[in-house]
Amino acid sequence: MYTQKTEEKIKDTARKLFTLKGYSSTTIREIARESQVNIALVNYYFRSKENLFKIIMEESFEKLFSLIEPIINNKDTTLESKIQSLVNHYLDFLLQFPDLPLFMLNEIKNNPKHLGLKINIKKKIKQSSLILQIRQANPEINPLHIIFNLLGMLVFPFIMKPVISSVNLLKNEEFRLIINERKKLIPLWINEILYNIK
Repeated sequence: MYTQKTEEKIKDTARKLFTLKGYSSTTIREIARESQVNIALVNYYFRSKENLFKIIMEESFEKLFSLIEPIINNKDTTLESKIQSLVNHYLDFLLQFPDLPLFMLNEIKNNPKHLGLKINIKKKIKQSSLILQIRQANPEINPLHIIFNLLGMLVFPFIMKPVISSVNLLKNEEFRLIINERKKLIPLWINEILYNIK
C-alpha cells in the first residue's frame, strides 16, 4: 500500500535527480525507477514532471526563506554580520539546489505575484531589521538597491551556470570554488556600495 512516505520518497528522489542532472535531463521514468514505483503512481501524486518540479522548488524556496528570515530580523547582529551570514546561507543553499534560480525566473515571468504572496515577502523584508540598518548606514541609498545588488551577485552565477557548463568554461568543482570565493567577495562589494556611495 502506498502512503505519504511514498510521496515523500518520490519527491526526495526527484530533488536529487533534478539537482544532479537538471530539470530538462530528468525524466518521469527515471524518477519512478529510482523511487522504485511505477510511472502511473508518480503521475497520480504529481500529474506531471513540471508540477513535481514546481512543488519541490516551492518547498525549497520556503525552506530558504525560513533560513534567511531569522538573519534579516535579528536585532542583535550588525549589518556586516547579517550580510555575511546571508551570503553564506544563500550560496550554500544554491549549491544544494542550483536549479532554483532558473525555476524562480520562470515562475516570476509566468506568475509574478504567486511566490511573493505565498510567503508574504513584502512585509517580511520591508519591516526587517536588515532594511532599517541599511537605511541607517546610508540614508542616501534606497535599501532596495542593496537588496537587488545582493541578490544579483548571489543568483546570477547560477543562472549562467548552464551556459558556462555548455562551453566548458568551468567544471563543477571549479564552479563550486568560485562560489566559495564569492562568500568573501560579495560582502566587500556590498560594503563598498553602502559606505562609499553618497
